[in-house]
Amino acid sequence: MDRWTVYEGRPNGKRAANGLRVTLGYGRTFYLNHAAFEALGKPEAVELLFDNDRDVIGIRASDPRRENAFPVKPHSSGRYKRISAAPFCAEWNIRVRETLLFHGAYIGPHGVLELPLAKVVRVARGAR
Repeated sequence: MDRWTVYEGRPNGKRAANGLRVTLGYGRTFYLNHAAFEALGKPEAVELLFDNDRDVIGIRASDPRRENAFPVKPHSSGRYKRISAAPFCAEWNIRVRETLLFHGAYIGPHGVLELPLAKVVRVARGAR
C-alpha cells in the first residue's frame, strides 16, 4: 500500500461540506464563491496573510482605505469574486502553474479565511 497516493479531489459537481470554494488561478488571482465571500462579511477589500509555520494563506476583511487592502471585485460571470494577488504571491514565493483548489478552506479565529497550501488540488477546465 506504500506506493499508492490517494487523490484528495472530489468528483465534478460535489461541493465542500462547508460550501466554501476558493481557487488560485494561474494569473495569481483568488476566486471566491458566494459562500466564501459571505463568510468574510461581503467586504469591499481584504488583507492577505501568510502563516509560514503552517503553510496557510489567510484572507481577512479590511478597510479599503488601508495601504495594504486588496480590492474584492466581481468576476465577469456568476457570483464569484476575485482578488488579484500577484504581489502577495511573489512575496511568499507562491508559484501557480495551473488553477489550484483549496480543500479544507474554513473561517478561523478572528474571521480569517484560512487556505492550507497542503490541501490544494489542481483543477482545470480543459482546452479553450
